[in-house]
Amino acid sequence: MIKDLNKNITSIRYNHLNLPTEIKFNNSNNKKITYIYSSDGIKQRKVVNNNGHITTTDYAGSYIYQKGKLEFINTSEGYVMPNNKKGFDYVYHYKDHLGNIRLSYRDANNNGKVTQSEIIEEKNYYPFGLQHKGYNDAVNSLGNSLAQKFGYNGKELQDEHNLDWYDFSARNYDASLGRWMNVDPLVEETIQPYSAMNNNPINFVDPTGMKADDYYFDREGNYLGSDNAKTDVIRIIDKTTWNDKKIIDENGVESIDHDEGVRNSKVHSESDISDESSLKIYKYYNPTGLELEKNNRKTMQFSRTLIKKGNKIEVKDVKIKINIEKNKVLKTSDHANEIINLFSHENKHYEDFKTLGNKKYSNLTLKMKERSAYYSQM
Repeated sequence: MIKDLNKNITSIRYNHLNLPTEIKFNNSNNKKITYIYSSDGIKQRKVVNNNGHITTTDYAGSYIYQKGKLEFINTSEGYVMPNNKKGFDYVYHYKDHLGNIRLSYRDANNNGKVTQSEIIEEKNYYPFGLQHKGYNDAVNSLGNSLAQKFGYNGKELQDEHNLDWYDFSARNYDASLGRWMNVDPLVEETIQPYSAMNNNPINFVDPTGMKADDYYFDREGNYLGSDNAKTDVIRIIDKTTWNDKKIIDENGVESIDHDEGVRNSKVHSESDISDESSLKIYKYYNPTGLELEKNNRKTMQFSRTLIKKGNKIEVKDVKIKINIEKNKVLKTSDHANEIINLFSHENKHYEDFKTLGNKKYSNLTLKMKERSAYYSQM
């Protein structure tokens, strides 16, 4: 993207890593944001020009400076910020299962208790990252205003000039669209240039904005955790082995070393788990809320039963049918992105059916139905 007139963005310049180096608003040199990165694409500096007023933010790992002054230091539990007593004050975060910062608080009087007056901010989000508005809007001055910009998935909201992009390191994300503003650096492997969180932000996060990790399930089809392989493979591992090999981070999230995981697991299509367990894995990735059912026809198919009652047609048993064996043969069951693409395709059929109604939807040609569904996968 090189412009977005909805946000008064008139030009965007990129570097060789496809990261923005300058975002200009209203075609004015006095309304712009410029960025400086390290050679591997890590943001080092952000300079905001607001009608001649310059604000420079420097990023040195966990240490964040503004106008040359240390503002705060990110920690696994929250952040610490300098106080006027030549010491530091600790602010703690409560995060949900996706790493979204939901609550910030501190024990300001050091009495070992946190009261309502010591809660700095509460944040709640829609699935793709827009923050709820209209309630709990108060932000307590006990925190650091720059640090409080970190929220959805633990990422920084860049709200200068109403840009409202989250910085995910490899890419920038617009929560109002649920899409990335830059092409996936690994797009030749994901075949998803702009879609975020595998189009399923309830279950997945995208820590860097690049390809997904491997995902591990036990033999009953229960999700266990992931690794850092960026190869997007669905693996089946014995629960006892997982418990022996797993790693638990400071937020209680379980993962496994990639080499250990590969040695002790099988990809989905090569495992001998039951069809019921496989169906449970599909259910994990299912964004539609529709019932899933095994069948022996297409890899995946939106289905409904039509019952004629007099002059009316009654629709029943709306569901998605899956050919588990065929997906194993085609290896589509081995990759989360492949399964999610199938669901995105069928979900679009379902959305079109709900929007148009059964009669109009049934009158569409197959080509029209499929064209609409294919566009939804990108």
